[in-house]
Amino acid sequence: MLGVLAGFFVVWCIILVGWFVGRRKILGENARQVLSGLTFFVASPALLFETLSKARLQEVFAEPLLVTAVAAIATAAIFFAIAKFLLKRALPEALMSSMAASVCGDDPREGHALFAVVVTSVLPTAQNVFVAASRYKTGLTAAKDTVLLTTVVAVPAMIGVALLLA
Repeated sequence: MLGVLAGFFVVWCIILVGWFVGRRKILGENARQVLSGLTFFVASPALLFETLSKARLQEVFAEPLLVTAVAAIATAAIFFAIAKFLLKRALPEALMSSMAASVCGDDPREGHALFAVVVTSVLPTAQNVFVAASRYKTGLTAAKDTVLLTTVVAVPAMIGVALLLA
């Protein structure tokens, strides 16, 4: 558990440095767009390639991926319908909001697998939604709110899951 908290400390430090740099406008007015573009077009594909190059394909393309994909797509579709038709949001905002909602749509798991999902999925996925929203210049408010909420809730959620699984 201390390793997880140490990892989040690093993330919080990076966020704090980013906030400071942004507030001081050290990287200029277009820093958010430039850094989001770098993340979207360079860093994320490189990370995906590096991760998949080390993975065994029979483990990647296994039943958990299918279950997770179906759960995420179902959650996104339901939230899209709610955002678009009940809340009357514009199409781009409804799409970005449904992407953010799919973060929480993972399949039921137990034990260490549940803990691994909680730790490894929520924050990076929310960040990816924000990067996509920044790239396409739509749904930024929903994406920023999702990043803030998942960042604030992540540590208590992980502590709760760790206590439940202990």
